[in-house]
Amino acid sequence: MSSTRPSVLAGSWYAGDPRELARSVDAHIAAGRPLDQVAGAPPILVIAPHAGHTWSGPTAGQIYRLISGEAGAGIRHVILLGPSHRMGFRGASVPEVAAYETPLGPVPLDRQAAATLRRHPLFDSIAAAHSQEHCLEIQLPFLQRALPEGFRILPILVSRLSSEQWREAAQALLPLFDEGTLVLISSDFTHYGAHFGYYPFHERVERNLRRLDRGALAPILNLDPRALAAYHAETGITVCGLQPIGIGLELLNLAAESGRWTDRPAGRVLDYTRSGDQTGDFDSSVSYAAVAFFPPGTLHPGDDYPPTLREVPVWGEAESAPHSDAEQGSARNAGDDEALLSRAQQAYLLSLARLTIRELVERQRIPDAPPLPEGVSERELRETCGVFVTLETQGRLRGCIGSIVGTRPLIEGVIENAVSAASRDPRFPPVRAEELDALSIEISVLTPLHRARGPEEIEIGRHGVVFSLGGQRAVFLPQVAPEQGWDRDTMLAHLARKAGLPADAWRDPQATFDLFEAFVFSESEAAG
Repeated sequence: MSSTRPSVLAGSWYAGDPRELARSVDAHIAAGRPLDQVAGAPPILVIAPHAGHTWSGPTAGQIYRLISGEAGAGIRHVILLGPSHRMGFRGASVPEVAAYETPLGPVPLDRQAAATLRRHPLFDSIAAAHSQEHCLEIQLPFLQRALPEGFRILPILVSRLSSEQWREAAQALLPLFDEGTLVLISSDFTHYGAHFGYYPFHERVERNLRRLDRGALAPILNLDPRALAAYHAETGITVCGLQPIGIGLELLNLAAESGRWTDRPAGRVLDYTRSGDQTGDFDSSVSYAAVAFFPPGTLHPGDDYPPTLREVPVWGEAESAPHSDAEQGSARNAGDDEALLSRAQQAYLLSLARLTIRELVERQRIPDAPPLPEGVSERELRETCGVFVTLETQGRLRGCIGSIVGTRPLIEGVIENAVSAASRDPRFPPVRAEELDALSIEISVLTPLHRARGPEEIEIGRHGVVFSLGGQRAVFLPQVAPEQGWDRDTMLAHLARKAGLPADAWRDPQATFDLFEAFVFSESEAAG
């Protein structure tokens, strides 16, 4: 193996002239503030932004200041984890090249570690994913100026993994995570505005961006990947490196559990900025954060967040949730005057879902459906149709699983999906007994799918959408877009991202849209 991946960013994302590049990188590193609370130990895992150096270089410099000079002398290997922006695939990819090139020279790969990793079922080598990807290369000039010569890298692009697979991927990395290794996760934080199709709020944007990002940074500092996944499910936050971050958190937890340290590592947010801070325009803005984790006992007590984040409350304190400014709509598509199910049938299915979850949690068994109350028609409940069961706690999503295409009678579908929503949603831990009384249940009964001629047929608040392109697909229920305040194009951009594709992939002529409607009812409505 003698191939070298050439630079695709020189002259655009960073300077193409070696001397100019070295000067600009050195200036960013020198401007980084020293962290006096660290007792002589370099970080073991960092999160650094990956925009062009002009935009995120000052924030990245805070990270590389910590490993420059003598501080990074013991770092011989760097595991680089980043998201695949240009190509979606299952799992993660490690390139089959010998080195990455920048204007400052080649950076060699750890070829033995790469070959070992590619033998794992979650890892592959997808050359096309790496050829134009920016998130890993953008870090290399910083590493070349901060670390002594001779270090090797293990570049990994992550695409589609469930949150449960984060831990499996981390287990594969654990043998490679020794004392001479730095884990570097390349990620920006919230991408806000029309260019990214993400509008979780429309007022007080600058302040709400800080609150939204702080809500993601909190579970990161707590080394809680499940809470991070749940926060993403709740807000749809556009942290492009969410999956690599989840893997990194699992890796630190696994290292602690294996006895590498007597306690868990401690983290600190070193810096936080937005592109909007530079342009003064928050109609379209990307957030950048510098986060570092240190071995237990080496980070002295101090403020976990910089002042720009400390001054805002977290979600649930003093202010409303991130999407509270969006217009809230109703997705009761069938209408009360054209109800697919009578109120007695709705009440029966809701009580069936609650009985199922209670029996599952308290007795580890799945009950049979109880007899129907007198006078309640059985015919509609025996129809085969798609159905989703959604669980919430205090207005926050706690689980949502269902089937778009019906394969069994509605009664059986409610039982099956109640079990799955309570115990198999990869974004959340299984429901516990102490949560049962606070749990709220919603059921969505779906109409059959029909193929739309194009996206112009989609009606927000009426249609659920199954988006498909190139073997990848994703679905939103009809109520999702109204609840988030999205218009059609914004909803489709989020749907494309959910499928692991670029936000504008829905415009591809080969994309297909299968539409359905939903009859939605909940315990809260029944109580009302």
